[in-house]
Amino acid sequence: MSKEKNEDAWVICPFCKTKLKKENIESHLKHVHDKKIEDFDESLIKILPKKAKKPKAGKSKALIAVIVLMLIVVGVVAIIVVTGGFGFSSENGNQPNGLSWLDAYIPVRSLGTGDNDFWIDHPIDGTISHPQWVKDSLENGCVFFVVHRHTCTWCDPQAQRVIVLGEKYKNANLVFYDLDIDLGGDIKNKGYQVLMYDPDGPPHYIALTAVITLIEDDGEVQYAWRAWEGDMTEDEIESWMKDAMYYHHINKGKI
Repeated sequence: MSKEKNEDAWVICPFCKTKLKKENIESHLKHVHDKKIEDFDESLIKILPKKAKKPKAGKSKALIAVIVLMLIVVGVVAIIVVTGGFGFSSENGNQPNGLSWLDAYIPVRSLGTGDNDFWIDHPIDGTISHPQWVKDSLENGCVFFVVHRHTCTWCDPQAQRVIVLGEKYKNANLVFYDLDIDLGGDIKNKGYQVLMYDPDGPPHYIALTAVITLIEDDGEVQYAWRAWEGDMTEDEIESWMKDAMYYHHINKGKI
């Protein structure tokens, strides 16, 4: 007999009001009251109503915990939808694949002629003539590229750092070119064209990394750039990229 059926079979003795299981009432009447079950009206035996089960405290607490967890998950999902999804956050707390972070960004560098400045002219050759495809790309964002050979063991680490960052920011006011000259064709042609950005002049060593943006100088927006031979840290590369994206963001449409 199940627990539920036992709970339904409790009765009250009509003589002493004792609570008994119904199956024990006959023995109780005989030995306690010297009565036979047949000696009185059985309808006088009151059957106790079934008690409602109270939820166990442990289950209640578990249910509350589940509900709270679900509310937290819903809140997190709502935040993700509003902010545009998971992903890297810049130091300004915004996603790189949007442009809102650029409005609050403070650049590290400005226009000048020093090692930590953006340049207009070439430090060796003077004025520089930017390729037309670079100028066209600047209509959509600052230009960022790396010239390398995938067969070059020495230059591959720098190339891979640049490629990762280029993919990371490709929708954040940036146009990225992976100029692997081993691939030939148009990519090879572009790779050789941009060797003129080499700040040290010939002979040219790769990997060559460069960024071209728009910066205002005396009320006129100019093409500003920087380039580097060899290795850089990821933090250095990313810092220059962010500065370039910021300057392009505030100056686009002015040239």
